[in-house]
Amino acid sequence: MDDGARRKPETGDSDARVWAVNGRALRVVRAADWTGTGRGVFLAAAVTVVGISPVFLVSAQGVDVERTLRMTVADIGIAVGAFSGATALSTAVLGRVVQRIGIRRGLVGAMAASIVAFAWIALSRTPLVLYGALVFAGAINGAAQPSANALLATNRARRPAQAFGIKQASATGASLLAGLVVPLVALTVGWRWSFVAMCVPSTGLAAISLIYVPDQRKAERAQPPKRMRDGPDVPIAVLAVAGGFGAAAGNAFAAFFVLYGVHSQHVAQSTTALIFALASLSGVIGRVMSGRAVDSAGLPATVLAGCLVMCGVAGDLLIASTPFGTIGSLVVGGVVAVGLGWAWPGLIHFDVASRDPRRAARSTGVVLTGFATGACVGPLLLGELARASGFGMLWRVVAVLNLAAGLVLLVGTRLSRRSALVSTLSEP
Repeated sequence: MDDGARRKPETGDSDARVWAVNGRALRVVRAADWTGTGRGVFLAAAVTVVGISPVFLVSAQGVDVERTLRMTVADIGIAVGAFSGATALSTAVLGRVVQRIGIRRGLVGAMAASIVAFAWIALSRTPLVLYGALVFAGAINGAAQPSANALLATNRARRPAQAFGIKQASATGASLLAGLVVPLVALTVGWRWSFVAMCVPSTGLAAISLIYVPDQRKAERAQPPKRMRDGPDVPIAVLAVAGGFGAAAGNAFAAFFVLYGVHSQHVAQSTTALIFALASLSGVIGRVMSGRAVDSAGLPATVLAGCLVMCGVAGDLLIASTPFGTIGSLVVGGVVAVGLGWAWPGLIHFDVASRDPRRAARSTGVVLTGFATGACVGPLLLGELARASGFGMLWRVVAVLNLAAGLVLLVGTRLSRRSALVSTLSEP
């Protein structure tokens, strides 16, 4: 074989679709193998936590933030909505940008920009400045999430669905982290220092990404010209709609569960908060285990997601009807609604990313647009519903939203199978 010849990697290589020139690109692929290991999953999860943490930190420290900046509870709600809205508006576009510039630049850019966002929030002196900082942070989250998804999809782990479950579970874990920040930081040295402290992991993750994540574009330049599969965008858009319904329901739980327990069911705030923490922990476990179930049993990800959504419907109705007594129904309903009914986002990201790993940032960016839109709009509308009609009606509407997510998932699954069949039959 002459010096300019191309050859295909051996069967044992991590990705047989990548060609090599004089072994150089082959070494790039082997250098990327670590992204499919526990270290790669850790990096994706850590980037996710950093990307989404601004909104949880502001929410958890809302009492201190509103006192310092002379804000109201409604102002905190606007700030949280601004973050989710910015993510919804930016993530589809930024997913395409990450697809074009490469995973490493996407990760480094997102983590470097997050340092600016954290410093901006820490230095905020007026509500308007805080709003601007959270809009900027929301846009960064819109780049961080597709970058993390693409990292997992490029060289997938031995249990790829579980890897995506861990990555999505880290978003729920970020809320638990924010809760710990209040007694450790906000009540000791002040809420601003929590955002200053977050600059440290941002810097570390940017450095790790720059040093250890290989330049994906080098490997792509070594490939023979090949048109990337256009892929069916309609099923992905349908899954994004399902994500919007599900996120509206899931974030309503986060926003109103404690208020419902205290004001409607007359349970002590500390008790309700502990039940909420238990439900959040079950959500972390549920997201990991749902991915493991797909890997172990070979279940279609969207089918399992649809079944889990139906569990969410049952959990919401348990919370509303309290058949096991007040506290018992809050515990059982909360664990079912979150631990099962909100355990499926990682499955959707995995399903979309696995269709074409080289397009994972772009495709999951579209899906994340649906999730972020529901997270932004859902609590705002449901909050007005609770004010006008009471919490009982709120949980019934949340159950309807979960039911709508399940029906849309069913449509998306059918469209995906039909598109896959058409793609198979059309291949030469």
